[in-house]
Amino acid sequence: MSPVAFLPRVVLKNVVPKATAIRPPIMFDRINMESQDRRVVDMAHDIAGGTAGLILESGSTSSTPVSPLESEQLVPNDLTADQEEWLMEMQWAQGAFLSSWCIAVLDNPNVFHSLRTFNIANLSSGFLSSLQRDDVWHALPNLENLTVLVSPDWRQVLKDPQGIVSTEQILPSSAQHLFCKFLSALFGRNKTIKSLKIGYVGGGEHAPGMFARNQNILPAPIMSFLTPQSGITIEDTLYLPYIEHLTLVNCWLTPTAVKTFFAEMRGTRLRTVTFDSVSLTADINASPDLALFGLHGMIDSTVAARRNMWINNDPVSGSWSNVINTITPGPGIAHARHTHGKLDEKPPLPATTALRSITFNSCGYVRLTNMPASDLNQSALPEGIAGPPHCLRKRYQDLEKKMLD
Repeated sequence: MSPVAFLPRVVLKNVVPKATAIRPPIMFDRINMESQDRRVVDMAHDIAGGTAGLILESGSTSSTPVSPLESEQLVPNDLTADQEEWLMEMQWAQGAFLSSWCIAVLDNPNVFHSLRTFNIANLSSGFLSSLQRDDVWHALPNLENLTVLVSPDWRQVLKDPQGIVSTEQILPSSAQHLFCKFLSALFGRNKTIKSLKIGYVGGGEHAPGMFARNQNILPAPIMSFLTPQSGITIEDTLYLPYIEHLTLVNCWLTPTAVKTFFAEMRGTRLRTVTFDSVSLTADINASPDLALFGLHGMIDSTVAARRNMWINNDPVSGSWSNVINTITPGPGIAHARHTHGKLDEKPPLPATTALRSITFNSCGYVRLTNMPASDLNQSALPEGIAGPPHCLRKRYQDLEKKMLD
C-alpha cells in the first residue's frame, strides 16, 4: 500500500479525530460561509414540528403563520459586524493552516517523499494562490494521484486602515480563472502526477437546497477564456501531457472546447476520461432552428427507434451524440451505418491513441444565464423548471429576500 499522510480537517467546532490504524490521504475539508451564502441551512425543528416551514409566534393570539426565517440570525445578504469579523478571523486561520502545511512539507522532506495520493476535498477559490508554489510541489516527487475540488467564493473580506471589516460580493465564476491558472502553473512542470480529478463543490446537481440545486454551474477549469468576462470565447484548453486518468466533476464545457481538448491530447498518455455531472452548452456554430439531436423525442422511444435514428440521421453539431462521435477512441456512427448496410464504403478507424475509454455519469446540457442571444443562441435547449413546487413556494419567497444576488 502506498504511504499517505494525514492532516486534521479545518472545522467550525472542536472535534478530536479518532486514531486510526491506516491514515487516510491528505484532505482539506473546510467549511466556509462564502460558499454557503446561496442557501440557508434548514432548521431541524422546522421539519420535526410538522409545520411545513411555518410556525406561530409564541404567545401570539393571531392564527397568521410566521416563517421561522424571519428571526433567523444569519442573513447572507445582510451580515452583522460580528459575522464579518468572524469571516475575517476564519480567513486568517485557514490561510495560516495552509501556510503551515506548506512549511511542513518543505521542512520534512523525508516524511512527504513517498506521498502518492493528495486529496483536496473542498478548497475555497481564494486560497488557490496559496498552493501555487513550485517549491511545495517539487517537495512531493512521488505524487501520482491528485484531487482538487474547489468551492467558489461569493464574497471577499476587506479591512480598511482604520481596522473596520467589510465584505464585498464577487462573482463565483471568477473561481474558474483562478483554478485554470493554478492548474496551468502546476502541470507546466509536474511530470509525476498520473491521475487527476478536478471540479467544483456546491452548485449543479451536487448541491442541496432549492436555491443551489442545478444552479450556479461553473465552467470546467480546463478551458482558458480570453478574459474572465469574455463569455464563452475560448482562447485555449489545458494541455496535460503526462496525465493518464482524468475526471471532471460538476462543471460545464462548450462542445468546441471538448473537441479541441481531445484533439490536443491525442499524442499524450491520456488513457481514461470520466465526465461526472458535466454539461454541454449550446453550440455557438449550430443552426438556431435545429433542436439538439438526441435531446428531444427520444425519452419514450424504443431501443429500435433510437438505433434507427442514430443510423439514419446525422447528429446535430454541438449535441452530446455529435461530440461523442468525434472524440470516441472506437468506431463511430459511420461504422454503424456500414454495418447495417447504410454505407457502402467502410470508413477508416480513428487514429490510434492511448485513449481507451470515456465514461459519462449524469451528463446533460446547461443554459447560460445573462447570455445575449446574439452571442449564443440557446433556443435548442429546453427551458428549466420555473420556480419551486407549490408546497415550497412560501418557503422560497421567505428565503429569496435573504439570498445574495
